[in-house]
Amino acid sequence: MDKAIAFNIETYEQMKKDGEVDALYESYGGAQNYEDAMREVTRKSMTIEKYMESLKQEYIKEFTEDQIYLGELEEKWADKRMEIEQSLVEQ
Repeated sequence: MDKAIAFNIETYEQMKKDGEVDALYESYGGAQNYEDAMREVTRKSMTIEKYMESLKQEYIKEFTEDQIYLGELEEKWADKRMEIEQSLVEQ
């Protein structure tokens, strides 16, 4: 985790040095607009993940403990999640 944070800070500092951060902010009409947009994206993403987690908890009920232990749940959930996401996109 610390390495990921250090990498993100290093990347940010390099982008700032190269003028990319200013360009990014300008594309949103300022730093505050960028932060507001990212906050909204994060809020929506968290809401979607919470919804998907509730669906997964329902899906888990279809599996035995052995199936879960052997990894069948995660494999099949990945397919089921993609199916759910696709159906939502098509709506």
